[in-house]
Amino acid sequence: MRKAAPLRPPFVLNDVKGADFFRLKAQHAPNVPTFTLSDVEDFSVQQSASLANTRLESVKKGKL
Repeated sequence: MRKAAPLRPPFVLNDVKGADFFRLKAQHAPNVPTFTLSDVEDFSVQQSASLANTRLESVKKGKL
């Protein structure tokens, strides 16, 4: 029997400066975040169906 693949977020950002996402549509499993952020600066997501408008200056570790 084959094992199911681990559930992962569609976007994983690591050590990123300046990331803007606009009108994003990303499929993901329930209870799995759309984004995993690690050492990210100047992040924003706007007008996306499943996420509230968000702007973050700096994130050490986080999920959306």
